[in-house]
Amino acid sequence: MTIPHMNPTIITHYIDQHIMILLLIGRLLFSLLFIFSGIMQLWNFKNTVQYLTTLKVPFPKFSAISSNIVSFIGGIGIVYRSYSLYGSILIIFFLLPTTMMAHRFWSIEDKTEKNNQMQHFMKNVALIGSAILIALTSLYDK
Repeated sequence: MTIPHMNPTIITHYIDQHIMILLLIGRLLFSLLFIFSGIMQLWNFKNTVQYLTTLKVPFPKFSAISSNIVSFIGGIGIVYRSYSLYGSILIIFFLLPTTMMAHRFWSIEDKTEKNNQMQHFMKNVALIGSAILIALTSLYDK
C-alpha cells in the first residue's frame, strides 16, 4: 500500500485512519487487563473477599463485587471509542482506592515485600496516568 501524494487532504485522511486504528489497539490492550481481572476476581469471589478482609477493606463482599464490576465495565467502556471517557473515569475511580489500600509499601518492614508492593503501587500509578491519557484523547477524538 502506498501513500497517495500531491493532495494534502488525502494524506491527512490516510494518516487519520491509521491513527484511529492505533488508538483502538492501544485502548484494547489497556482494557484487557481490567476486563480479565474483573472476570477472574469475580470467578474467584471467595478468595477475593478473603484477600480484601486481610487488607481491612470495609465491607469486603460489597467491595469485591462493586470494584470488579467497575473494573469490568470500565474496561469494556474504554474499548468503545464513544464510551472511552466514561470507561477511563471508572478505571481511575477503581485504581485510586485500590492502589492506596492494597499496595501500602510504606507500612511494610520486610524489604522484599516492600519492594514488591512499591512496584505494584508504581504500576498502578502508571495505569492511572494511562487512563488519564485515554480520557483526554477521547475528548479530542470525536
